[in-house]
Amino acid sequence: VKTMTERWKDEKWMSINPGKKVIIPDWFSADPLEDGSWPILKDPSILEMLNVCSERFPEFSKRVSTPYFKRPMQTICHGDFQSGNHMYGRGENKGKIIAVDLQCVGMGTVATEVALFINWAVPSMRFMELAKIYHTALVENGVDDYPWKTFKQDVIIEIVELVMKTSMDFS
Repeated sequence: VKTMTERWKDEKWMSINPGKKVIIPDWFSADPLEDGSWPILKDPSILEMLNVCSERFPEFSKRVSTPYFKRPMQTICHGDFQSGNHMYGRGENKGKIIAVDLQCVGMGTVATEVALFINWAVPSMRFMELAKIYHTALVENGVDDYPWKTFKQDVIIEIVELVMKTSMDFS
């Protein structure tokens, strides 16, 4: 967290743009910058939250994520399932979608594929809504041993791990 906050605290992309003031919570206390944006990594509450998260994450990962990652693989996964890796049919093929760019294909879990896709392609406010739609499609197509509660937990674990890994990689 220290490395990340030191390296990123003055980056423009780590600020909330002036036009987005409506999304700033009441507890946010960092002063706006000269351009009217708000520096996320200069707010004491954000820094405290990141530090607490970094202290608690190892135990979370050991208790929750490790057993999940020890489960057997469930299916073949694309590995880079995002909107740029699809071709969409037109005319008589309208509604048909073909996945391309298959060099990352391998065995994995359904939740990994869904979490990666949602992370890359979907606004966070629609995350669970789309995960539920995906799960419903699984059930409608014959998957009857993967209840919503388990699937939801698996996708949340994947997203948490993905966010933590991305933060560590970029810092």
